Amino acid sequence: MADDSHKEAAEQQAGDDYHQLKDSCHAPTKQHRPGGTAQSILSNPRDFLARYSLKLDLPGDVVSGLTLGSICLAQTLAHAVIATTDPIQGPYCAFAPAIAYAFLGTSPHASVSSGAIAAILIADQLRPWSSIEDRTAMASLLALLSGLALIIMGLCRLAYATRFLSKPTLSGFITGGSLLIIANQLPKLLGLTQLPSAESLVARIYVILQHFSEVNLVVTALGIALLLFMEALKKTKTFATRQMRARPSARWLLVLKLLGDMKEMLVVVAGITFAYLTAQPSGVPSLPTVGSIPSGLPPLALPWENAAAQKLLSDTSKLQSFALGAVLVALTTFLTTFSTAEQVAQKAGMHLDPSQEMIALGGAGVAGSFFGAFPPSGSLSRTGLSHQLGVRTQLSGLVSATVIGFGLVFLPPVLYYLPTCALAAIILNGSRALIDFDTAFMLMKFWKPKAQGGLKRDLVIWCIAFACTVQLGVLYGVVFAVIVSVCLIVADAAAPPAVTLGILERFGGVWRSVENFPEAETYPGVLVFEFRGPLSF
Repeated sequence: MADDSHKEAAEQQAGDDYHQLKDSCHAPTKQHRPGGTAQSILSNPRDFLARYSLKLDLPGDVVSGLTLGSICLAQTLAHAVIATTDPIQGPYCAFAPAIAYAFLGTSPHASVSSGAIAAILIADQLRPWSSIEDRTAMASLLALLSGLALIIMGLCRLAYATRFLSKPTLSGFITGGSLLIIANQLPKLLGLTQLPSAESLVARIYVILQHFSEVNLVVTALGIALLLFMEALKKTKTFATRQMRARPSARWLLVLKLLGDMKEMLVVVAGITFAYLTAQPSGVPSLPTVGSIPSGLPPLALPWENAAAQKLLSDTSKLQSFALGAVLVALTTFLTTFSTAEQVAQKAGMHLDPSQEMIALGGAGVAGSFFGAFPPSGSLSRTGLSHQLGVRTQLSGLVSATVIGFGLVFLPPVLYYLPTCALAAIILNGSRALIDFDTAFMLMKFWKPKAQGGLKRDLVIWCIAFACTVQLGVLYGVVFAVIVSVCLIVADAAAPPAVTLGILERFGGVWRSVENFPEAETYPGVLVFEFRGPLSF
């Protein structure tokens, strides 16, 4: 009897896991629960000012804005490196786009600047340009096109288009892209400065192994030490978070947690300090650093007024490919931004308008394109942190942008000593968190055709997205996976299955397919069946 009860419990748990995974695979965009709809500042400025409380709202907005701005300054530098553009373009992405989103967006928690997932896609679109100056210029044009695409989709209320980017598709390409990032950053962690370019993941690893004898031991030691330092800070945050449940008023635990949240900034400070102290008497750093970056706020410039953009605009075929990539960047940045902001909004009892959020993110991209930014995106980590820091309104985003502005004006001479291995350590630490083989392993547990209630096709889509990404690039990985998904949907609609149902008393009298559950009971002379698919006439 005990064995039977354990077996039934295991089967029930497996069923729960299956349905949870199936829902996440096929319905990535959640329906919104009823509640108060959050408004942007520009939708009703008078109402915003009337509702804003200097006593209740201002302290939380200022403290959270200062903290998020400091974290953002370090993270955006690393994201620009992932995007293969000039490092200063990262902080540029946290200035004008953040201001635009603060006025247009409905989410007070969304931290819009740069994102690792968006940077993967941006780097893939910029591969045709070998010069970092050209890539930086073209990234701003990409921000303009993807921003316009989001605005158009938002006005047409096409937020549902993100459903084509299912969880297996996103998981596969993000995992493949994260491995590409790691392969790209390993040479900087090892101090390898003169390596030939390579496209695929295997080719990049092969090139690194060929030049492994040229590893700079000092740079490697510093990079590994910074990686371990971040790991220690991460564990410290985990410890503090766990202890705060029992002792929420302990301030020293709050300090430890905040140190864990600001690990990227602390790594930047440690790296700059080491490079400055070990510099030559002339002031020249003894290890590779970011070098000179422009000082001051981002200048106003038309994103199409440069040689690389003019050459692209004169080539119709290349322009069409670039525009397609911009639409893909737009959909992906919106999906990652909105999904995280919606989760936090639900915790705060808010309701976000997806169409307005599309317009807001698109407006942020268009505004940033005229101030040297690449396509902006919401940050998964910073958006979650904003709720914990007590963000009250969109004013927090303006405070964060102010911190970035001060950093752009006063910190470039200090950032001259920022080691590239420190940025590589930040990127490697973040990329490791994006690797998602767990989804693939979970899908393997239900390796059965869809007709039998399995998720076989979802695993196939995950593998297509992953394999094409690591071998051909992110764009091909996503496009091929989406094409296969759409073809499977069309095939289902053309010949939807119909199954005979039987009742399972041991699961509370639920009806299931007799093919999947042979023990399900049927009644003589009575046929109960389920038509699994839409009826088209």
